[in-house]
Amino acid sequence: MHTHLIFGGCVNICADNDTMASSSLSSSSPPSVTVDYDIDSDKYKQIFNDSRKKLLRSIDPTPILINAISFSEQFASKLDGIKSQPTTTEKALTILTVPIGENTEMIKSFISLLNDSDHKHVADVFIKKSSEHLLSDDRYELLMTKLVELQKYLDPECGILDELITRGVFSLSDKETVDSVKIRYHKVNKIVEILSRKTNSDFDQFVNILHEVGQEHVVYVLTENRKGSPPMNDAILTLLSKRRKVIIDSMESVNCPLLSEMESLGVFTPFDKQRVEGEGNINWRRNEQILYILQRKPERIFPNFLKSLRNTKQGHVLRRYKAHAYVHAETTNSTPVEGTTDQIVVDVVRKDQCSQNDNPLSKTLKNIGVEATDVAKESTKIKFTLFTESSLEQLRSLLSSRELDRLFTETYCPQLVHTNIKSLRVEIADGEFERCRKEMAQPALMTPEHQTALELAQEKIADKIEVDEDLLKRLSLCKYRTQAILGSEDKARVLLDVMARRPDSEFQEFVEALRNTGQTEAVKFLSGFTLY
Repeated sequence: MHTHLIFGGCVNICADNDTMASSSLSSSSPPSVTVDYDIDSDKYKQIFNDSRKKLLRSIDPTPILINAISFSEQFASKLDGIKSQPTTTEKALTILTVPIGENTEMIKSFISLLNDSDHKHVADVFIKKSSEHLLSDDRYELLMTKLVELQKYLDPECGILDELITRGVFSLSDKETVDSVKIRYHKVNKIVEILSRKTNSDFDQFVNILHEVGQEHVVYVLTENRKGSPPMNDAILTLLSKRRKVIIDSMESVNCPLLSEMESLGVFTPFDKQRVEGEGNINWRRNEQILYILQRKPERIFPNFLKSLRNTKQGHVLRRYKAHAYVHAETTNSTPVEGTTDQIVVDVVRKDQCSQNDNPLSKTLKNIGVEATDVAKESTKIKFTLFTESSLEQLRSLLSSRELDRLFTETYCPQLVHTNIKSLRVEIADGEFERCRKEMAQPALMTPEHQTALELAQEKIADKIEVDEDLLKRLSLCKYRTQAILGSEDKARVLLDVMARRPDSEFQEFVEALRNTGQTEAVKFLSGFTLY
């Protein structure tokens, strides 16, 4: 944690007037501002001592504030050496002790300077003689204890800064400070640092804005799971991390309506879509941005991201596998379970699935990258959806140890107390595991050999490939990709780039389409290519 986010080492200011020199307002001081409130040095000191912890952490010793105070020669002399002080707390203490011993007019002038230098909330403490509006200790401690999670989940470029300015939470100077930081991780630190110096109402506005800019998972973190929805679980984040290169290399985000699908399904906001489009018509750059934004979204949108891929014929990029299972009810007296009782079990499981409860069963499955889906309407059949062989093996381990039975029993049997069901047992046939394993072994993505062949073809024979409607209608391309290819100036290179991101099963289809349109040189090049 950075030093500037920590308060401490504060001291009371002595109320002995004899230790303070009295000063008069110099001719070079800024004109005083008439404010209808009473203040003198003793009252100022008392207010400071009563609220020193909040006040010290609410001061942001920016050059703007220091320069404004230094405009007065009498004030300037008290700021000597402030820039060399190592911590924000020390600088804040120096600033707040500036008016001690001054007359009322000078103190009011100092308070006006605070008010005019993005510190109205601090000035109000001395005007209203109350610090209740400053960020409370519990909110401040919450920001500090949740800092690591905020660094992980908050997207600082999601449009939140503009909204914070619009609502008066951040100043233009605050935004410029955040924008000056280049590393996104540090941008989050800076947002938290600035917010920690604000007021309770500013904090509440910040939480409301998070909802509006697609960051409801950060609300979940800041409200300690009471509001919002959970962030991406570690299993999904690990999946995206391990498949990062594959996704960047294979996902098509230029020549198909992927971004429009993601927006229409609520995966991205319009602002998110514009951010990705701002990367230009370069797939890998767009895909990098998509992954960055996606990892800082709520978990609930991930299924719709997968749906966006399927809707744009890109299910092969993150291929899902489904293991079929049955849930059996076991009764207290070992009597057969009636069909109506079976239906009750089905209804309970389906209801739980629809409500997306975060129970021990769902947490355990999510942690290994598995999700229980597709509960049949009129049978106890259920499907476990997963992405990797590791998840498949961990699911098998849960099954063989009967831990899966225990989780199903503890999750659903309390809702079946009106029946004679004592436990639930999950059955997954060995053949299901073997089928999933075989499917995983089959290449879904374009193989490295074929992908390299298509990339080299762009360099060596693109000018010899004739692309027209007759060729494209022989391929399994959607109308959007077809239109993008036909509408481009370099049709052959765009086609080859599109094909490099298609499933491997379409490579041979492409070769056959070239052969059937008499393009033998391209056929010879692609058919004879071998990667050593």
